[in-house]
Parts: sequence; C-alpha cells; structure tokens
Amino acid sequence: GLALTDYEAGVLLPTLLDKSGHNIAQIREKYRHVIRLVCGVYPVSKLLGLYMLEGFHSKNTRSRVECLEEAAALIERHGME
Repeated sequence: GLALTDYEAGVLLPTLLDKSGHNIAQIREKYRHVIRLVCGVYPVSKLLGLYMLEGFHSKNTRSRVECLEEAAALIERHGME
C-alpha cells in the first residue's frame, strides 16, 4: 500500500498542523480530515511525535488546541503504540 516517508511527513505535516487552527470552522474541519487520513499512510507513533514537536509549539492557540484534541483522539483510537 501507500506510505508516507519521514521526509514527506516532515514537509507536509508541520504545515497541516499549523493550518489546522484556521479561523473558519469549515476549513479547520477539512484540515482535520486530511490529518486523520494521514494515519492510514504514516505510523501513529511518529505522527504523535510530530504533534508534540510541531503542533504543540505553534504560535496559533487554535492550532495548539486542534493538535491536542487530535492527539488525544489518536491515543484513544490506537493506544500508545
């Protein structure tokens, strides 16, 4: 199947995580959907690491909240792999 390399994830995910705090709710939901799709092509454990490195340190408060909520949802769905 398809898989995202570490390099590709390192380029794509920081932008997705930062933009996940967009002011418009519909756009935020689209970013959240894309991030959830990434779980199918990138290991959840590495994705959680990127949340901690990139998303939790965003200057945008809404982006930090979105990252925290999605990280919590990932842990609920997948556990601490």
